Amino acid sequence: MTFIETLIRTPFSQAIAWTLFHVLWQGLIAAAILASALCVVRSARSRYTAACLAMLGVVLSFGL
Repeated sequence: MTFIETLIRTPFSQAIAWTLFHVLWQGLIAAAILASALCVVRSARSRYTAACLAMLGVVLSFGL
């Protein structure tokens, strides 16, 4: 077994991999909600607020 294979097979690296996987699908959901909100909202300030809330939602969902 090589050095990299021994690093990949640790429980810590598997936990990091699952965490990244879950952040990806949660970010995809947040992006879809944001895209639908941006189609409806027209003012620049509201669009900016919606985008900031989407980014905050991804960060908070990562923490949960």
